[in-house]
Amino acid sequence: MSTPLQASELAAAAATHHHNRASMLEVAQAHTQQWKQGFQFSSGEAFEAGQRMLLGQLAQWQHTGGIYEDIAQILQLTSTAQRELEQILNTITGLPQQVFNAIPGVATLYLGLHFMGQELDRACATQLNALCAQPAADVELPEDPEATILQIGHGTAVVAYGDLEHASSIVTLVPGVGSSDPEHWPAKLEEAKTVAASTGGAAIAWMGYIAPPHVLGGIATEPAVVGAEDLQRFQASLREQNPHAKLVVMGHSYGSVLTGHAARKGLDADTIIYAGSPGVPGYPHHRHTKVIAVMNHGDPIGLSGTNQGAIHGMDPAALSYRSEKWNLPRLGHSYAAHPEFLEKLNEEVASARPQAPD
Repeated sequence: MSTPLQASELAAAAATHHHNRASMLEVAQAHTQQWKQGFQFSSGEAFEAGQRMLLGQLAQWQHTGGIYEDIAQILQLTSTAQRELEQILNTITGLPQQVFNAIPGVATLYLGLHFMGQELDRACATQLNALCAQPAADVELPEDPEATILQIGHGTAVVAYGDLEHASSIVTLVPGVGSSDPEHWPAKLEEAKTVAASTGGAAIAWMGYIAPPHVLGGIATEPAVVGAEDLQRFQASLREQNPHAKLVVMGHSYGSVLTGHAARKGLDADTIIYAGSPGVPGYPHHRHTKVIAVMNHGDPIGLSGTNQGAIHGMDPAALSYRSEKWNLPRLGHSYAAHPEFLEKLNEEVASARPQAPD
């Protein structure tokens, strides 16, 4: 039994699309220069109209090249997830038959992994179909006089509530899978607005990275690694803008994986909160950073981690991981807007900032 996708074929297709994009942009840039030079000695309405038409066609060509690059990224991310899936399947396939006979759960896991392969295929196809469809209208965020839009782009948005320059605390909320879909943004903005109102400081909905579209896509680590660098730069800018604020970063679900990678390299945060985390790569680079792990009772993500590890490394909610534990009584996988969590968060932002060692 094999999965519908093959990691090597996906990687090869990604490389082909990346090469095609590079070739298209190279040719477009060369033609742009040639035509600009040719038209600089010409004048008249006809020549100007011709120039606009040609440059417009080149701009469309460059746009198509951008789509090629987006396709390459989707294929590469899917390839990474598929490769990890294949490695697990190969390990299970190599087990002796008596293991399958003695432990029924192994056979169930084997079938489950094949189902995950089918879902990964479906998720990849959905993303490619959406990308190649007719362009939608420009994304518009809900109108809110209390919101400050810091960034908005294709699949990314960063929106702040509160006074970033003078707030005593700034909480950056990093969401997980599906957060690059604009349909999910209003809910994320509402969470940040609630946090700002509850803490009395500022809060930021940081959808500043291209998140995996589905839970199965969350197997891949590449989006977290790439996004971690953007989060590092963003937090550094906050520290520069407001040196005295207590900076808190809350990574939720896959957002905790990204936050963990950023923290591992060095993140401007006094406190890091991992909420409903499927695993982090280790401990923060800055030893004075306080780490808090939050896990709702009954959160299904809690089943993915143990004292021995989790999907993406170490389980910050495990007893073996050095962190303050917030075990909340409510069920489910959501956190930021709920009273039990906000009560704990208010206590944390009000506490003194940890001091870096001399």
